[in-house]
Amino acid sequence: MKRLCGVVGISFLLGSCCWFGCKHMQEPVVINILDQELYNDCHIAGSINIPFEQLELSLDRLDKQAETVVYCSNYQCTASAHAVRILKEKGFSHVSAYEAGMAEWYQQKLPVVGACKESYLTVVSKPTGESLADVPVITTQELKQKIDAAKTHGHHCTCEY
Repeated sequence: MKRLCGVVGISFLLGSCCWFGCKHMQEPVVINILDQELYNDCHIAGSINIPFEQLELSLDRLDKQAETVVYCSNYQCTASAHAVRILKEKGFSHVSAYEAGMAEWYQQKLPVVGACKESYLTVVSKPTGESLADVPVITTQELKQKIDAAKTHGHHCTCEY
Protein backbone atom coordinates (compact mmCIF):
# COMPACT_ATOMS: atom_id res chain seq x y z
CA MET A 1 0.00 0.00 0.00
CA LYS A 2 1.29 3.47 -0.83
CA ARG A 3 0.37 6.71 0.90
CA LEU A 4 1.13 10.27 -0.02
CA CYS A 5 2.31 11.98 3.14
CA GLY A 6 2.35 15.61 4.13
CA VAL A 7 5.30 17.19 5.85
CA VAL A 8 7.68 14.35 6.67
CA GLY A 9 8.32 15.43 10.27
CA ILE A 10 4.63 15.68 11.15
CA SER A 11 3.89 12.39 9.44
CA PHE A 12 6.66 10.71 11.39
CA LEU A 13 5.45 12.11 14.71
CA LEU A 14 1.87 11.10 14.01
CA GLY A 15 2.92 7.69 12.75
CA SER A 16 0.79 7.99 9.65
CA CYS A 17 3.69 7.31 7.32
CA CYS A 18 7.11 5.79 7.47
CA TRP A 19 9.99 8.20 7.91
CA PHE A 20 12.68 5.92 6.53
CA GLY A 21 12.02 4.13 3.27
CA CYS A 22 10.46 7.29 1.97
CA LYS A 23 10.57 7.67 -1.80
CA HIS A 24 10.79 11.30 -2.87
CA MET A 25 8.85 12.49 -5.87
CA GLN A 26 11.11 12.99 -8.85
CA GLU A 27 10.82 15.82 -11.31
CA PRO A 28 9.75 14.59 -14.73
CA VAL A 29 12.37 14.51 -17.47
CA VAL A 30 11.20 17.28 -19.80
CA ILE A 31 12.67 17.06 -23.29
CA ASN A 32 12.62 19.87 -25.84
CA ILE A 33 13.00 18.26 -29.26
CA LEU A 34 13.50 21.45 -31.27
CA ASP A 35 16.87 22.18 -32.83
CA GLN A 36 19.63 23.64 -30.66
CA GLU A 37 19.13 27.20 -31.94
CA LEU A 38 15.44 27.25 -31.00
CA TYR A 39 16.17 25.60 -27.65
CA ASN A 40 18.79 28.27 -26.90
CA ASP A 41 16.29 31.00 -27.78
CA CYS A 42 13.60 29.78 -25.38
CA HIS A 43 12.93 26.64 -23.38
CA ILE A 44 11.15 25.47 -20.25
CA ALA A 45 13.41 25.99 -17.25
CA GLY A 46 14.95 22.64 -16.33
CA SER A 47 14.24 20.97 -19.66
CA ILE A 48 16.91 19.26 -21.72
CA ASN A 49 17.45 19.48 -25.45
CA ILE A 50 17.49 16.44 -27.68
CA PRO A 51 16.70 17.50 -31.25
CA PHE A 52 14.16 15.17 -32.87
CA GLU A 53 16.72 13.98 -35.44
CA GLN A 54 19.01 12.82 -32.59
CA LEU A 55 16.34 11.24 -30.37
CA GLU A 56 16.97 7.60 -31.22
CA LEU A 57 20.74 8.09 -30.85
CA SER A 58 20.24 9.54 -27.36
CA LEU A 59 17.97 6.90 -25.85
CA ASP A 60 20.72 5.24 -23.83
CA ARG A 61 21.15 8.48 -21.83
CA LEU A 62 17.54 8.35 -20.64
CA ASP A 63 15.85 6.33 -17.89
CA LYS A 64 13.05 4.26 -19.41
CA GLN A 65 11.21 4.20 -16.08
CA ALA A 66 11.31 7.96 -15.41
CA GLU A 67 8.29 10.09 -16.13
CA THR A 68 9.18 11.75 -19.42
CA VAL A 69 7.44 14.68 -21.14
CA VAL A 70 8.33 15.68 -24.70
CA TYR A 71 7.54 19.08 -26.21
CA CYS A 72 8.26 21.17 -29.28
CA SER A 73 7.10 24.62 -30.42
CA ASN A 74 3.29 24.69 -30.37
CA TYR A 75 0.16 22.78 -31.37
CA GLN A 76 1.10 22.99 -35.07
CA CYS A 77 4.29 21.02 -34.45
CA THR A 78 3.74 17.26 -34.60
CA ALA A 79 7.26 16.22 -33.57
CA SER A 80 6.42 15.72 -29.88
CA ALA A 81 3.68 13.17 -30.68
CA HIS A 82 6.04 11.34 -33.06
CA ALA A 83 8.76 11.36 -30.39
CA VAL A 84 6.36 9.87 -27.82
CA ARG A 85 5.52 7.06 -30.23
CA ILE A 86 9.23 6.33 -30.72
CA LEU A 87 9.90 6.34 -26.97
CA LYS A 88 6.95 4.02 -26.31
CA GLU A 89 8.21 1.63 -29.02
CA LYS A 90 11.63 1.63 -27.34
CA GLY A 91 10.17 0.63 -23.96
CA PHE A 92 9.61 3.92 -22.17
CA SER A 93 6.72 3.33 -19.81
CA HIS A 94 5.78 6.82 -18.55
CA VAL A 95 5.94 9.19 -21.51
CA SER A 96 3.58 11.92 -22.68
CA ALA A 97 3.47 14.80 -25.15
CA TYR A 98 3.09 18.40 -24.08
CA GLU A 99 1.32 19.46 -27.26
CA ALA A 100 0.78 23.13 -26.33
CA GLY A 101 4.55 23.39 -26.42
CA MET A 102 6.90 26.24 -25.77
CA ALA A 103 4.44 28.82 -27.11
CA GLU A 104 1.75 28.21 -24.50
CA TRP A 105 4.28 27.79 -21.68
CA TYR A 106 5.82 31.15 -22.61
CA GLN A 107 2.47 32.90 -23.00
CA GLN A 108 1.36 31.63 -19.59
CA LYS A 109 4.46 33.41 -18.19
CA LEU A 110 5.83 30.20 -16.69
CA PRO A 111 9.57 29.79 -16.01
CA VAL A 112 11.66 29.93 -19.19
CA VAL A 113 15.30 30.30 -20.13
CA GLY A 114 16.40 32.43 -23.08
CA ALA A 115 15.52 35.63 -24.90
CA CYS A 116 12.30 34.13 -26.34
CA LYS A 117 12.30 36.11 -29.60
CA GLU A 118 11.11 33.47 -32.13
CA SER A 119 7.81 34.10 -33.93
CA TYR A 120 6.36 30.63 -33.20
CA LEU A 121 5.93 31.72 -29.57
CA THR A 122 2.84 33.72 -30.59
CA VAL A 123 0.96 30.70 -31.99
CA VAL A 124 -1.14 28.78 -29.48
CA SER A 125 -4.39 27.92 -31.25
CA LYS A 126 -5.25 24.28 -30.84
CA PRO A 127 -6.16 22.50 -34.09
CA THR A 128 -9.73 21.23 -34.21
CA GLY A 129 -10.66 17.74 -35.22
CA GLU A 130 -7.22 16.21 -34.66
CA SER A 131 -6.98 13.33 -32.24
CA LEU A 132 -3.93 11.82 -30.63
CA ALA A 133 -5.68 8.74 -29.27
CA ASP A 134 -2.46 6.72 -29.31
CA VAL A 135 -0.37 9.38 -27.53
CA PRO A 136 -0.76 10.36 -23.88
CA VAL A 137 -1.00 14.17 -23.70
CA ILE A 138 -0.25 16.42 -20.73
CA THR A 139 -1.69 19.92 -20.33
CA THR A 140 0.18 23.05 -19.31
CA GLN A 141 -1.41 23.00 -15.87
CA GLU A 142 -0.61 19.31 -15.33
CA LEU A 143 3.03 19.79 -16.33
CA LYS A 144 3.40 22.83 -14.10
CA GLN A 145 1.90 20.90 -11.17
CA LYS A 146 4.27 17.96 -11.68
CA ILE A 147 7.32 20.23 -11.84
CA ASP A 148 6.18 22.25 -8.80
CA ALA A 149 5.39 19.12 -6.78
CA ALA A 150 8.81 17.66 -7.49
CA LYS A 151 10.53 20.90 -6.47
CA THR A 152 8.90 20.64 -3.07
CA HIS A 153 9.70 16.93 -2.79
CA GLY A 154 11.42 17.53 0.51
CA HIS A 155 7.97 18.08 1.95
CA HIS A 156 6.15 15.11 0.42
CA CYS A 157 6.93 11.47 -0.02
CA THR A 158 5.32 8.21 -0.98
CA CYS A 159 5.73 5.47 1.55
CA GLU A 160 5.18 1.76 1.22
CA TYR A 161 4.12 -0.39 4.15
